[in-house]
Amino acid sequence: MAGSAVVACIRSQTPGRLVAVLAIGLAAAVVVALFVGQGADGWDWPFTRPWDETGLWRVPRVLAAGAAGAMLAVAGTVIQRVSGNAMASPEVLGISAGTGLGVLAVVLLMPG
Repeated sequence: MAGSAVVACIRSQTPGRLVAVLAIGLAAAVVVALFVGQGADGWDWPFTRPWDETGLWRVPRVLAAGAAGAMLAVAGTVIQRVSGNAMASPEVLGISAGTGLGVLAVVLLMPG
């Protein structure tokens, strides 16, 4: 057919290995986020402070960051599937500009 386009899709021969590598990378990032951080005296390296002091503060923040990332991924997937455009993003669809306008309106029009 003259008007049809052929899209080449390269698939991994070992998707299990790719998923395992990504899971190990995610676990390493979570460990670094939980145990390494900046304090009043500068950067703290792993296990320099007791877990009782840092764990209560870092675990909820790491979980919230992971949940926010997952929600952004789902939102991007939904936008791409609904629009039928693989390159669709909030900026392309005007969602970011509309959000900025809404924030500006709230700041200027709402008292206090």
